[in-house]
Amino acid sequence: MTEQPTTRRRISTEQAVKLRVNLLKLAGLAAILGLIMEGLAVVGGAPASLRALFDHGLWPFTVCAAVGLGQSLVGLWPARAGAFALVATPTAFLLAKVLQKGMSVLMDGAQPGALIEDNLWLEAGLRAVEYAVLAAALAWLVRQEWSGALAHVGLGLVIGLLFGLVIAAFLPPDSLVGWIAEEAVFPAGCSLIVFVSETLTHFLPEAA
Repeated sequence: MTEQPTTRRRISTEQAVKLRVNLLKLAGLAAILGLIMEGLAVVGGAPASLRALFDHGLWPFTVCAAVGLGQSLVGLWPARAGAFALVATPTAFLLAKVLQKGMSVLMDGAQPGALIEDNLWLEAGLRAVEYAVLAAALAWLVRQEWSGALAHVGLGLVIGLLFGLVIAAFLPPDSLVGWIAEEAVFPAGCSLIVFVSETLTHFLPEAA
């Protein structure tokens, strides 16, 4: 018989402070992942610039932070984790893209145009499904006794590659390196960050 998630306990003020510190570490790790994504984009031929950093690094940061936040809020409930990511992922993705376009207007004098184009709506929808599945799978994985860092990385890699092929069918990638970064490195890295966040949470002292 499948064991149901335990009821969440209230935490003390000291524990809440430590949890906020861990969430800040999560945000820092997500920012590093975004920088890695930008570095891979440059290797793939993209120009290195602040605007490019916003383009290739900001949306991975916001999406991974949203997935990690969802895992912290909903705990071990896969359905709730998936539902949270289904809403949070496209919101974070589109917000990052709008900010990137605003940077282009301010720094390069580009024409404003439409804030969100049709292809962005399509990609946001596909990313929503992808990271809803990933978030639900991660919430399930953390309950398994054999789960660990490698299991999280492997899960993210498999889901990323499967959905990456689907996304590529609708939105052909600009380069192979960019595709690998977005569909393999990023979901695997984000899954690892979620694992680190969950592991840090276990170090919180028990409430008195």
